[in-house]
Amino acid sequence: MANTRAQVALMRPGPQVDALRELFTELMAMEEVNKYLSEIVYATGIRYDPGPDGHPLAGTFLRDLPLTTADGPTRLVELLHPGRPLLLGLDGAAGADGLRKAAAGWADRVAIVPADAEEVPAAALLVRPDGYLAWACDAPVTEDALRAALTVWCGPERPAAG
Repeated sequence: MANTRAQVALMRPGPQVDALRELFTELMAMEEVNKYLSEIVYATGIRYDPGPDGHPLAGTFLRDLPLTTADGPTRLVELLHPGRPLLLGLDGAAGADGLRKAAAGWADRVAIVPADAEEVPAAALLVRPDGYLAWACDAPVTEDALRAALTVWCGPERPAAG
């Protein structure tokens, strides 16, 4: 609310705001200030509590990134389009098989996608539908840690259909 009020105040016409607008324009030319303001406006600077054993990436917003899946190149935003949690396996085919097996009880609620992403320093990510990271793990991904994260964020495991 305060951010919106500040933006409205800067848009008011009149000489009493002109000096403030000029100063603000100068500040926005600074990369650090521009990044900070962008994170406020787009709400990407919010950091959620990753919990006691949280990975440094957990709780942060995962910007759209290029990914390569078995179907070819795609972007994170495309994989999030269905509006459900996304479990990205980023540590190769062997790791992806283990990820699918460990997460099978959540496959009805979670998209499980093995992918390559050069820009992500993790082996697996559980991405919320809003683009925030619920959980992240470096290699090797432990089945117990993955199951615990899926239970917290996606509910109890269900037997796989079959």
